[in-house]
Amino acid sequence: MYAASYPQLVDDLIPYILDAYDHWWPRDYTRLALVSPAWLTHIRKRLYECPTLHTSSSCIAFARAIEGNPLLASLVRGINLRPAVDRDAGASYAVKLMASLRRILALPGVRKVTLGGRLAVDAERFLQFLTNPQHITELCVDGNYPDSDPSTRTGTLEWDDMTACRFVRLQALTLSNLELTVISWGASCGSLISLELDNVAVVGGSIIDVMSDSLDTLRSLRVCVRDVSNAASMDGLLCELTERCTALESLSYEHSSQMAYAFMVTAPSRCPTIRRLRLSGLFVHGVVHLVERCNHLEVLEVVGHEVRIDSMVWANLIASDVIPTLRQLTISPPYWYPRDPCQLSERYHLLRVACGKRDVAFSLDPCWSKF
Repeated sequence: MYAASYPQLVDDLIPYILDAYDHWWPRDYTRLALVSPAWLTHIRKRLYECPTLHTSSSCIAFARAIEGNPLLASLVRGINLRPAVDRDAGASYAVKLMASLRRILALPGVRKVTLGGRLAVDAERFLQFLTNPQHITELCVDGNYPDSDPSTRTGTLEWDDMTACRFVRLQALTLSNLELTVISWGASCGSLISLELDNVAVVGGSIIDVMSDSLDTLRSLRVCVRDVSNAASMDGLLCELTERCTALESLSYEHSSQMAYAFMVTAPSRCPTIRRLRLSGLFVHGVVHLVERCNHLEVLEVVGHEVRIDSMVWANLIASDVIPTLRQLTISPPYWYPRDPCQLSERYHLLRVACGKRDVAFSLDPCWSKF
């Protein structure tokens, strides 16, 4: 008798199978790694490319793993470190954790670094652990804790000239939920392409001092305000950056506090390079000033509970072809509009017709459905 033969999977198809689905869980990878050595090779690349470590013990275990296996260490391209505070740990455990963090942040192939949890407090201390900061292209410091108030700033970062000079290739900087102190006499970090400031309070210095070499390179800017007491300073910073950043293409300004705040009251007269504009949670009662300043928009989103723009204003704007490059429009209806889907659709009939004639993709984002 002949033994039954089964079709065999060609190993070259493994990466295509993994790429065909983007919702793999770590436990899925663990099971697939047991299929064959070929599967193990591809799974390792995915698991170790940019691991996220949420506890001190996982940091210690990961450092032990890469120390004992240089192959695994060579696969790491990014690291997301978010260990929480372990108040019961003794001094010896803390020493072991610090040694593990130094080992992880000394990996030569790392290009992306995120510091969160306890590492976001006085984060400049842990940035010093990076052995090859000149290779870092993406840096994120996030002071958020899982169960904390979204407006709470638990992180702190002091950014000085010495820190800036170490990150000469930095392209993307994300700062979240922290108090920032800038001590600078002109040195800046690389040439940033992307800057995100989410619930950041500048308690000393100015972010402009960090941006001196990025004013001609910055293409994406996102500012999110969660505390109204910080709104005026962020609004001023946003206006200054939009005026001085000559290559800015994408601007997102989000307001998550409970108080309405007007958009760009003192904004510059023109922002001709901006192609994508998102306004969320801001008191927006007119659109003329938007198109006058950003008349080359391709994507426009004006959403939130404080939007007061009537549907006919939008319809007339689209029909007038004031923004000939516009291809996508997402808006929220005013709060006094009917919530019945049929009545709401009738209100926006003329706008849908105008968008259809101009080949503009239109969508509604009724914020009352999110209460």
